[in-house]
Parts: sequence; structure tokens; C-alpha cells
Amino acid sequence: MKRKLKCYLAYTTLLYRIIGVALIPCAFWLVNVGLLWRKYGGILRWGEDAAGTGISVLCFTLSVYVVLYEVFTDYWVLGGCLSDAGKGLWYFRTSHRGASVMGNIVTVDLARRFLFCMIFAVTIFLFSGWKESLVMGLAIYCVIVGILNGSRHFDGFQRNMGIAFLAQVGMTLINVLNYILVEIAGSAMLACLAALYCGIALGVSVLTVRRITGRIRGQKG
Repeated sequence: MKRKLKCYLAYTTLLYRIIGVALIPCAFWLVNVGLLWRKYGGILRWGEDAAGTGISVLCFTLSVYVVLYEVFTDYWVLGGCLSDAGKGLWYFRTSHRGASVMGNIVTVDLARRFLFCMIFAVTIFLFSGWKESLVMGLAIYCVIVGILNGSRHFDGFQRNMGIAFLAQVGMTLINVLNYILVEIAGSAMLACLAALYCGIALGVSVLTVRRITGRIRGQKG
């Protein structure tokens, strides 16, 4: 893991790591905590459940901003890497270790995104006791990575921004669908959705690494 992290730090710029990886996510987390603290007055004791329609609407709103941010800022990391121009990948093709190095970079990038999504979800759970938030965190990650597998075929700031805004619509629809399913079937559906999204998260993560490293090896992504 240490080698993977070194590859990621060498590939990304210091400015992106300070602003994109640290400052903005921390600011978003503080806003999230502030809103939840204002609503519930502190972290709930284990077993309490103060969730309701209000918390679901708040979480749905915050989740679409997480998706917007993650898709939009990918422009400065791996944006356009699957396009015909192969932004950022030509250099890696000059080395027989290029695919391995890029695989390390993508793995750390995916881990960071997953961590951000789950910290967001766990924070909501701790404050509200809303168990659906954990499934929502997994769903956010799946949507983000799924969208990135498509958006990385396009190179350009404006296109990336447009895709990021459209991704919010997809996240909203998935949130509503999950909410309806859980309301109808209860805890059993919640467990099924958690298992489903865990499987999807693993699948899209493996697919993402293979497509990008495959492009470096000369395979079609």
C-alpha cells in the first residue's frame, strides 16, 4: 500500500491534494456535522433513532453534492484518460512498468473516494441513527465510479462539468428508489441493497483499474 500511495502522491499535484483531497472534503464534512448537530443536538446513543423524512431529504441533498464534487474534480486527476487522446497515459506507455504504476494510482484514487463517501454516510448514521445512510454511502460510491467510467472518455472542462451536473439527477433517482424499496420491504430490503451495492462497488472498482491499465497496454478500454 505504501508503494501505491507514493505513486498517487507523485502523480497528483500538491495544490490538488491540499484543496481537492483535504480542504474541500473537510469543509463539506464540517457543514454536514453542523447541519446534523443543529437538527439533533449531538451524537445519538447506540440504538436511538431520530431519523425521519427531514433527515432523508437533508441526506439526499448532501449526497448529490458529493457526486457533483467527485465527478467534477476528476478533471484534474484522470479526466479524459480514456479518450482517444489518452490524456495523461502516453507517458506511462513508454515504460514496461507504466501499467502497474497507473494501477497503483487508480487504486488509491478509488480508495480515497470510497473513504470520503463512507465517512459521509457514517457521520449521518452516528447523528441520526438512520441506517439507510450506510446503503446511501455505498450507492454514492457506485454512482461516482460508474459515471467516471463514462466521463473519462471525454476530454474538456465544460463537458466534465456538464456530466457532473447530470450525475446529480442519477443520484437523486437512486436515492428515491432506495427509499421507496426500504419503506416497502423494511430491513430485509436494506440488507439486500447493502449486499447489492457492495458487489457493484467491487465490480466497478476492478473494472476501472482494468480499463485504464488496459489502455496503457494498448488494449481497448
